[in-house]
Amino acid sequence: MRSNSRWRLLEKCALALLLLAGCAPEIGDACSNSNDCSANGDRLCDTTQRGGYCTIFNCDPISCPSGESVCIQFGGVMSSVGSCPDPQRPSPQSRTFCMATCKNNGDCRGGYRCTDLAKPNAWGATVVDSKPPTTKVCIEPQPATPIDEVDPDRSDAVCGGADHSAGGASGSGASGGGAAGQSNPGD
Repeated sequence: MRSNSRWRLLEKCALALLLLAGCAPEIGDACSNSNDCSANGDRLCDTTQRGGYCTIFNCDPISCPSGESVCIQFGGVMSSVGSCPDPQRPSPQSRTFCMATCKNNGDCRGGYRCTDLAKPNAWGATVVDSKPPTTKVCIEPQPATPIDEVDPDRSDAVCGGADHSAGGASGSGASGGGAAGQSNPGD
């Protein structure tokens, strides 16, 4: 009789553990604070995303939970427009986050889309994982159309500099830049 009650207690404990494990938040789940994502403090809630987004900040190619997420870098280039990329100088605004993986939009929660970030994308995001099982992640759609990479009316002089020697802002005319009829200090 006593052995029977021990088995029942053991079954109840095992069931409770299974229920708790089944309720553990995953990367990409909704949240309002980091405790919603992990009681251990190993995940945080990105409240800048619609409904919150459970993630791991500052991930590397092997730190995201396998089977549920991949590491994505945002802001890895100085600008997603123009001819400024310099692989020797990463952007100081670069940040990495674990993002929930998906196969299609049905795998993502409401308001998010399954997007392949291995392709050119509106976020300028890249996949950091060295051998990701997929490069598709659940991400909030961009509210506006990104700036076109090729714009014939845009000057990329900010990346390569401009030649101002032929009368730019630093000195054209005989007065050295002073207003007409005024003398410059030191004249």
